[in-house]
Amino acid sequence: PFGSAPVPARFVDVAARVDHLAELGVTAVLLMPVTEFPWDYSAGYNPLTQWAPESRYGTPAEFRALVDALHSRGIAVLLDVVWNHFSPSDNFMWSYDGSQIYYDTPAIDTPWGAQPDYDRPAVRDYFIHSTLQWLEEYRLDGFRFDATAFIPLYQSSGWSLLQDVNNAVDNRWADKLMVAEQLPSDPWVTRPTSLGGAGFDSQYHMQF
Repeated sequence: PFGSAPVPARFVDVAARVDHLAELGVTAVLLMPVTEFPWDYSAGYNPLTQWAPESRYGTPAEFRALVDALHSRGIAVLLDVVWNHFSPSDNFMWSYDGSQIYYDTPAIDTPWGAQPDYDRPAVRDYFIHSTLQWLEEYRLDGFRFDATAFIPLYQSSGWSLLQDVNNAVDNRWADKLMVAEQLPSDPWVTRPTSLGGAGFDSQYHMQF
C-alpha cells in the first residue's frame, strides 16, 4: 500500500508497513542482522560491532520505534546476531589499543573472518552484555544465533559462552526466545545447561 521503499530500506520504512503485516496475519518477524557493517549495502553477516544499529538503516530511536510499532500490532521481534566472527574489513576491534585484546595471536580464522578470543572474560562480557542491551534498550523478544556450530568449533570456550548467554537471558526474562542456527542438528544445543547442554529454546532442523 505504500509502494516501493528505498534501497536499502530503513527502520521507518518497515514501521510504516506494520499494519499490512498484521493484516497478513504475521505474528513474528525475524530481522536479519542490523548491527553496523562496512559501507551501506550488506545482508548484515559482516558485523563491525554487536552494539550499534546500522546507521544506514536509521537511528537507535528509530529502531526502538520500529519494535514498538510491531509490538503494538501484536507482532514479536527477533534479531539475527552473528557471534562467530567479525567483518574482515574495517574491523576497528583489530589491535584495538595497539595490542590484540579481542583476538588470539595468531588469529583464529573462520570461513568469514577472524573469531574473537572467547577465553578472555572481557570479550565474553562484550557479547553477553550486548545481548542484554538489545533486550533492555530495544525490547526485543529474542534472537536467532548465526552458525552456532562454528562458535565452539575452533574454541572449546565457545560452548560455555553459549551456555552463559542463555543462562543470563533465562535468569532475567522467562519469555524470550533463543534460537540456534545449528547445522548439522545437535540435540545438546537445546538441552538445559544444567545437563551440559547449550540451553537454547530451539534450533534449526537441518533434515526439514
